[in-house]
Amino acid sequence: MSTRKKGLSDEEKKEKLKKFFYDSSNVYSSKDVESEASEATGIPMIAVRETIKLMVADGIVQTDKLGASTFYWAFPSFERNQAKNKNDELTKAIADIKERIASETKKNETLKQERIESDERTNNLERIKELEAQSVKLNEELAGYADVETMEEMKKELKIAVEAVNRNTDNIDALRSFCDKKWGVAKEDFYKNFQIDPNMEYLEY
Repeated sequence: MSTRKKGLSDEEKKEKLKKFFYDSSNVYSSKDVESEASEATGIPMIAVRETIKLMVADGIVQTDKLGASTFYWAFPSFERNQAKNKNDELTKAIADIKERIASETKKNETLKQERIESDERTNNLERIKELEAQSVKLNEELAGYADVETMEEMKKELKIAVEAVNRNTDNIDALRSFCDKKWGVAKEDFYKNFQIDPNMEYLEY
């Protein structure tokens, strides 16, 4: 039992037809190319017609219409030129992309640096505000402490003064009692002679 021969893939058909065009280096009408290519490659004419359409779409086979006839051709030099043009196009595209990448990278670095500087400035301003607030608070606390210290000092001085006045009152009273007992000086005369307020009292603290 014979096995059925496997058909060619589209890529294999393209390669066979490309070789046909390159080897012949001719320009063919649509009618001639189908018959001659089919005979040279063993590809059925219908398949030749469809494959050539694909090759035209791929840019492998060139075509042009002259009057009522359509002509097809494909030369190795054209493929080389096409490959070179494509290579040049891709090279230029890659160069453009690299240039854009470099430009964007530079821009990003600039923006990043500006952002860092901006962040640092913002942080510094916030830190300054915090320090200023702390300074105000500390000054207020310091003023409070200063007031307390002043008040305490004043209280101490007042206490000392009150104690001194009361000691003087004790001394005056002791002197008055002595004069009364020793010389019989009346209380009223004692206050009058020494110019002392008879209503003086002990001070309280």
